Amino acid sequence: MSQFIESIRLENGVVHNLNYHQERVNKTFLRIFKMPANFSLEKIISENKFPQQGLFKIRIVYDSHRQSIEFATYTRPKFHTYKLIEIENDFTYSFKSTDRKFFDTIYQETDKNALPILIQNKNVSDSVFSNLIFEKNGKLYSPNTPLLFGTMLSQSLLQHEITMITIKEDEIKNFDYIYPINAMNPLGAIEKIKI
Repeated sequence: MSQFIESIRLENGVVHNLNYHQERVNKTFLRIFKMPANFSLEKIISENKFPQQGLFKIRIVYDSHRQSIEFATYTRPKFHTYKLIEIENDFTYSFKSTDRKFFDTIYQETDKNALPILIQNKNVSDSVFSNLIFEKNGKLYSPNTPLLFGTMLSQSLLQHEITMITIKEDEIKNFDYIYPINAMNPLGAIEKIKI
């Protein structure tokens, strides 16, 4: 049976963006399992004693009838450059599945100083672990062709003035900086990469 995952930021005892994560769980249940979600992330987390200091990743793995939870310390990555990786035009990853072999292979084969940026149909998509925000002349843009529309991207679009646009592979050079964002890393948490 398919399993899915939510990675949730726990920082100094505060659980972040839980409503966005629950919304994604709800959508996954309806689309994949053809039923309403049968658990609450808030309830699962609150039933566990969790650290009050430091940065942790809450990892919840679930399928249609069971869930597991773990808390792991988290260190933010640093990138000095980026690398473009072309992927198949028909590859999809609309739901946050535990089957991440495709992404893991790319990540393992890429220099750890380089952020792997996925290119699909000549368009910029995501990184292997994050959505992307591009900066140009102080304005922020995000590709409108992400493989997975992440929880932090949803929040960032509400909190910041970010315009979603098509960004072609050969247009990356027209921007000044790239910011990787995901549930563990709000905008600016990972140092921006100069283009």
